[in-house]
Amino acid sequence: MLALLLARHWSPQGGVAWSSFKRIAVATACCYLAIALIVPLLVARFFPAYQLFQESRRYLQPDMQFGSVEFDEPSLVWYFRSRVHGFLTLMNRNRALEFMAEAGPRFVIMPTSLVSTLFANHPETWKMFSTRGFNIAKGKRTELTLVSKPE
Repeated sequence: MLALLLARHWSPQGGVAWSSFKRIAVATACCYLAIALIVPLLVARFFPAYQLFQESRRYLQPDMQFGSVEFDEPSLVWYFRSRVHGFLTLMNRNRALEFMAEAGPRFVIMPTSLVSTLFANHPETWKMFSTRGFNIAKGKRTELTLVSKPE
């Protein structure tokens, strides 16, 4: 109903010229495009996957495998696949121990609270990166740690 009323108002007989409609449509499209391009760059730093990627990217190797425990956001793939050719493996906490024990370079991302129980006696060559951020899919703050095994 609103669309019909708006169309009637904007028709040449309704008082608003067609050129005004074109200008408003182009301006609206430009505003939405600017928002779509700028806002993600401004808010990305608040997301934990982005922060972990920024902290650990020097240590990421193309042949690494990577997994996640209790955090399965698409942003993990978006950020980490730019450096790592392996695919994301979603797993539970018991599988994380087996995953990190397998041969080859790999890393796992999990809630920080699990790291101290699962990897209390990890080798000194392993690197750990922790961050806090907002999990937009769950609507709550989260603490994550990336545990990396270089070889």
